[in-house]
Amino acid sequence: MKNPFRTVEPPSKDLTSSLENLERLGQTRPELAEASRTLAIVLKQAFSGAKSTFEIISTEAYPLAWAEGRPAFQVFPPRLEPAELQDRAISIVSSLRRTTPEAHRCLSAIKRDEIDVGACASRLLQGDFALDALRLEELGIGAEFFRSVLRFVLLPSLAEITKTATLPVEWPSVSCPYCGSQAALAESRGLETARFLRCGLCAGDWPAPRLGCPECGERDSDRCRILFVEGEENSRRLVLCESCGLRLKVVSTLRPLSPPSIAVVELEAIHLDFL
Repeated sequence: MKNPFRTVEPPSKDLTSSLENLERLGQTRPELAEASRTLAIVLKQAFSGAKSTFEIISTEAYPLAWAEGRPAFQVFPPRLEPAELQDRAISIVSSLRRTTPEAHRCLSAIKRDEIDVGACASRLLQGDFALDALRLEELGIGAEFFRSVLRFVLLPSLAEITKTATLPVEWPSVSCPYCGSQAALAESRGLETARFLRCGLCAGDWPAPRLGCPECGERDSDRCRILFVEGEENSRRLVLCESCGLRLKVVSTLRPLSPPSIAVVELEAIHLDFL
């Protein structure tokens, strides 16, 4: 049940900019028009409306988790508001009913308490990215669809936490130091082209070496290759490491991508998945 006392926030500049970029993407690349419209619907429901509420242990404690090589949220999980997560999930899934048959089944399962969104969020932050304990198949809900919903349910709240945290230690992995999810992409940022990995679940960012594989450290150019579509070599590339199997998209940006923009850029660069 929605909390009538929760403050409603106007759309942010980041959301507005992301929606405008999606509209342009659908116009310039017709093959992505439907996906652009769907993502715009999801981002509106996820990032507009109620302001996120949460309680966290001081981010100053996170280095204790990193010293053990563990993601911060697995050791110091933020206390998110279950009712808020439930409301956001219902809003997102309801908005997809016209285009996604699974949305009807997912919405019914959430409303009948067959899926506890708050508990699912907790499992995800503890590293259960497969969500194996859920009866999704029995409910007729694809695991990939539900993970996508859960991602956008969590992203606005988690992004508020990670934007205030800093990573004072080296983190030699493509798994996020905050939530443990694998990086969605890498930014080649600014005129210096410094490389930062970005998480699609919590929008966390952390530095990575400009050359070689950020996961296994492979620097042999024959085994860690850079692939790109002709004409895009300065804007979008794919790192393909044959030593560890990593596939990582790298996009050029002037400044850090906003949380909703990460999803937009993932869609813009989806063609790299087929290289």
